This record gives sequence, C-alpha cells and structure tokens, in this order.
Amino acid sequence: MRHSYALIGLTPSERTLLESLFALGQDQGEELVPALEPREAHLIVVNGDDHALVERLRQDNPLALIVLAGRSPGAPATELPVLRRPLDMQGVVEVLSRLDWPQGLASAEPSDFGRTFVASVPLSSQFDTGAPPAAAPSAFAPTTAAAPMTAPNGDVASIAAPPAASVSSRAAWARSKHTPLPAAQQHGGFVDDRDADVLVVTGALGERSLTLPRGIRRLGYRVRLLDGPEAALAAFDRHPVPFVFLDQVSLGEQLLPLARALAARRGAVDQSPHVVVVARRGSVFDRLRAGRAGCHWMKIPIDGPRLAAFFARRGLLAGD
Repeated sequence: MRHSYALIGLTPSERTLLESLFALGQDQGEELVPALEPREAHLIVVNGDDHALVERLRQDNPLALIVLAGRSPGAPATELPVLRRPLDMQGVVEVLSRLDWPQGLASAEPSDFGRTFVASVPLSSQFDTGAPPAAAPSAFAPTTAAAPMTAPNGDVASIAAPPAASVSSRAAWARSKHTPLPAAQQHGGFVDDRDADVLVVTGALGERSLTLPRGIRRLGYRVRLLDGPEAALAAFDRHPVPFVFLDQVSLGEQLLPLARALAARRGAVDQSPHVVVVARRGSVFDRLRAGRAGCHWMKIPIDGPRLAAFFARRGLLAGD
C-alpha cells in the first residue's frame, strides 16, 4: 500500500526532519511518498498558525489526515493533532505514533495491533478474537526458504565464519545466562533447541506458521517457539535470551504490551533483549508504534543474509 504526504508552510529544517522520518523503513512495509499536490495527499502537515490555510485544506481534501505544526497562543480549540514547536524527532514520533489512517484512506488490510497497554487487564484477555487473517506467505525470501536445513557436511548452515574473539565473548555470555531446558519441547513438528538464543512468539489469531523459527534455524541459530505473551515472559525470565521475534498477525493487540514488557527487562536502551516485530502488513504508523515500544521491524519475506547481519551487529553469530 502506498500513501502520500504534503508539507505546507513549514521551515526548511522542519521539512527535512519530517522527510527523513517518512523515509525510514520504506523497504519494510507501507510507503509514504510526497504528493503531487495537497488535494491528492493522504497526510498533510501544515503550519498551524495559518488558520485560513488549514480550513481551506480541510475543505479541499476532506479525507486527508491533517496534522498541525505549531499552534499560536489563543487559537480556537481543535481536534487536529498538533506537533509542538520547535519540532524534534522524539516529539514528532510521539504524536504520529498515536494516529491511524482515516477510514476512507486505510488499507484494505487493517492494522494488526493496538496502541495502548492497559496494565490492569491480563495479557491473555487483550487479543481480538475476530476472523483470522488470510493465509500468510513464507516468512523468508524464496532463496532463503528453499535453503536446505543443514549444510552438505551435516552441520547447521552458517552465513559466515565467526571471528574467534566474537565467539568467545558471546559464548561466555550464553554460559552465564542460560541453563538447559529440562526437556526438548515440540510444537506441531517443531522441536525447541536447548539454550536457544532466539525466542519466536506467536499468538492466538489465525493459523501459526513455522516458517519463521525454521528459517532462523536454517541460518544456524538456536530457536525456541512459544505461544502467547504470558508463556514468553515466563520463559524469558527463566532463561534470558538476546533476541525475541514477535509474530505481528497472530499476536494482534497483544503485541505492543508484550514488546513493552520485554523492553522493561533491559538494563539500557541498546542492551538485550533485542525485540523484532515480524510483519506481514502494517502502516507507517504501526512502524512508529513498534519503534516507540523499543522494537525493530522486519517485513516478510525476510532476507536471510540481512537477518544474519542484524544478528552479527548485536553479537550473535551463526553456530555460536
């Protein structure tokens, strides 16, 4: 799905900030591109001090999502979202992450997760029990999905030979954090790895696909598959792991509460667990919400070498 935006009456620095934000993650889902003219734009960010211009835009493009940049003192009340000046990335993301496309502009495929964490409601009661999504494609790019489960010598396939120093530091961390699982656990034909470095968490919506955990294992990483947020948090607390992958479609509205709960277990922002949303669909606002919850975003199909590089940059190498 492609949406368009228009920036009207903004300063050059404000335009640069917003354009850089909208360009982020364009290869990971819904595109947000400049509109040829304001009446064709789906999202309009306009100088909030020019009330006449704002009203004219609302009349010319009644379906557009209009966001005000700044708001003069004493201006009449408005239901439109407002970006406070001076604009900064954190403030802009905070406002935009609370938005969704108006009904007339939304994709035919709805957003898969909500925006708020109601702490008083048990995680198990927060998912939508609506109709399951359509059959999902393979979680990995065709070249990765078709790769053999093992290398020709019978060992798990590896992307690259790991440097000795990286392996030793990673292995030391693993030994300090992990204890073996009491027994191998099986999920519909998928058997968990002992001392897994990666958790894959699915939910109750639709049919669960095993292509994601199997694809990660093909790349040479140890994987454990878990059903639901409560099981995931309990397993993580018993056996902390550096990476957690969340299936967007099957978790639904459970996804963001779980992501925030996992992020709260970090010692610092850049420390593990590194949480990844695996998305079959989702709007630019969904990506912003995931980012605010401390998640990375990966669109299906996932490219194997790119995923291996993601792991390596954070200290995990295939076969480690």
